[in-house]
Amino acid sequence: MLNIACFLPMNRRLYQQVLGRVQFACLKNMHDGRKRKRRGMQMYKTHDNSGTPLLRRAEVALLTGIKSLPHTQKELQALMNMLTTERPYIESITIGHGRDQASTIVARELASLWEATGGFVLKIIDWPEEAASWLKPAKRFTDETPDAWIVTGPILGWAQMSCRLKRSTDWDPSKTFGFSSVADSRFFNIVGLRTLEGMRGVLNDGTSWRLSDGQFITYPNESEYRSSLNNKSQ
Repeated sequence: MLNIACFLPMNRRLYQQVLGRVQFACLKNMHDGRKRKRRGMQMYKTHDNSGTPLLRRAEVALLTGIKSLPHTQKELQALMNMLTTERPYIESITIGHGRDQASTIVARELASLWEATGGFVLKIIDWPEEAASWLKPAKRFTDETPDAWIVTGPILGWAQMSCRLKRSTDWDPSKTFGFSSVADSRFFNIVGLRTLEGMRGVLNDGTSWRLSDGQFITYPNESEYRSSLNNKSQ
């Protein structure tokens, strides 16, 4: 016959041994997990990045401190002419700009001129030169669908903003018009001309420009610019 009195004490000891081993294994796994997490955090901190997933530190350094030429009335009038002669017609616009004084002023001037023609300004938004991800301003910039987006501002902020727009929204570069401040070859080389394919705008002397087939093209007069658009649409 089975001696139950002897079996039960042995079973309790076995249970306590197994329980102890399980508890030890759980504590060890928790400790190892914390060590792995700390190592992962250290690797992230030493990654060559500017604090944003958009541009690397070296790219940020290249664009930092670039001063754009002052906006001119000739530039503003040329952009107005470009917008009012666009086909299909543009009625509603959203304006985005950096937070520097020159960009803020020219954005407001453009809004006043546009409303004077009977057009609608859906929104004016700004963005910083430094941010965690630029996701919030990008979402505000695109949460309505205008006929055209207008942009201006220091090139570093716009570089980060355009990358976020392209990655995280339905933004369409071909419906975007820029002032001279966003037409910088160093910016185009970093972001990539094809990323901004179709974007166009004016320089501070009133010259028209367009990004087409991976190239930055300028046009000495309005007729050549219009002709290029007609050829592109055929």
